Amino acid sequence: MGQVLFDPPSVFGWDGETTWVSTTGVLARAAMTRGLLYDPSGIRPERVMDMTITDPAEIVDAVADVFAVRENLTAAARATLVDFMSVGGTVSSVDLKDEFMGYVRLRELFSLIMQSPAYQVH
Repeated sequence: MGQVLFDPPSVFGWDGETTWVSTTGVLARAAMTRGLLYDPSGIRPERVMDMTITDPAEIVDAVADVFAVRENLTAAARATLVDFMSVGGTVSSVDLKDEFMGYVRLRELFSLIMQSPAYQVH
């Protein structure tokens, strides 16, 4: 993304101001997010959260806590994410050890949160 982690050019951070919130920037961060989540050496959810949680709402809260954005999520955004993890309300208990729910769906939840307005302006 053109920024050295933990090494901003000044005490004010990186230059760019509103360019961070641009179509190109959002798409670049979305591509980076997918790379982080699906690369075997990238983010490993089992290292940052409790994989025994089964309630879709608690899973959403746990992932939001990983990124410290729970308080920034709107009620509507949280409800949408819970609906996503409960597969449109058809699943009331999620097994994160299941290949689809734990590997694919959970990583998609990470991606959705990392691309959310709550995360982008955090």
